[in-house]
Amino acid sequence: MGYKHRNPLQQNSNKLRKRNKRNNQMDENMTHKTEYEEMINEGIIPCFEINTAVIYFEPTDKGFAVGTACNVGLLKDFEYIYDNDFSFDENLNGLHEQIIDYYEEAEV
Repeated sequence: MGYKHRNPLQQNSNKLRKRNKRNNQMDENMTHKTEYEEMINEGIIPCFEINTAVIYFEPTDKGFAVGTACNVGLLKDFEYIYDNDFSFDENLNGLHEQIIDYYEEAEV
């Protein structure tokens, strides 16, 4: 009659494929946040000491906000864009180099 047989496993499989694709895209953008949280959970303070200043960083959707801290939180000076083609450690090295460049220029 007018009844169409639908395979629920196939429908679920298609939904899962779409969800996994969406999650993979989100996971790629969230990797640095997860790594950051693990770093915090291990007791590592997210900061670099540059001369006499302590420069903090915290995750954003695109990378890390970088700046100094005060009683209301982070005073953002710039944002470091996270590169998913490199590991978390390599990105931290790049962040450190950019912090040094930024704050050495600010002192001059």
